[in-house]
Amino acid sequence: MQNPYASGGKDQTVIETVRALDGFLETVSDREIANGLVVEEDVENSTTYSVGQVQIEDHIGSYLGRQYTSHDEDGSKVYAGSRLRVVRGGWDALLHQVQSPVARRIVENARRYDEAALQHLGLVASRRNYDVLVGPITENGVRCGVLEQSWRVGGASPAEVLALEKLAQDETVTAVQAVLRESYGQPSTFNEDDFVVYVGDDDFGRPLHKYARIEKIYHDP
Repeated sequence: MQNPYASGGKDQTVIETVRALDGFLETVSDREIANGLVVEEDVENSTTYSVGQVQIEDHIGSYLGRQYTSHDEDGSKVYAGSRLRVVRGGWDALLHQVQSPVARRIVENARRYDEAALQHLGLVASRRNYDVLVGPITENGVRCGVLEQSWRVGGASPAEVLALEKLAQDETVTAVQAVLRESYGQPSTFNEDDFVVYVGDDDFGRPLHKYARIEKIYHDP
């Protein structure tokens, strides 16, 4: 069960029994019930990937990356960043650089969601990101599906912008590996050319540090 207004993997509760569900519902206010709750299957031993596109003027970058989690000061599991490989161009350009069958399926699922949104909603967004979950292998194959979409500035946006900036600056650059990190507690060690997004406290007064950096730049052979 998840609060639809929560972010960063926060405010989620795993329900394993009917009794646990009854106990959880007793803690939920009438207002929260009226706003709705998200019900999702709890897939253990899973990994969440970020797939999407970002566009500034005529420059388009498409990316596949892995999300990371950490624990905040209260010990709650939270979003801790993403490592992205951003390529120049659209979905076909991204698929051209993806080799493994599972990675291709991740991209294709996000692409199918994106194309459906364009067809049915007429969606126009300069930043389109999809969280894709990959679960353990079962007798029916790998479990893989889109969890949710983000058609706004999101957690990994600083890394996306840094990568797109590199692609725009040099036409020989074909791909960029960029990372966005969020850390709780002690201050992070920043490099001179890091894009430091935030150093301060979160909404609950706990230390939070957020930065993006370029890790690798790939050129034409």
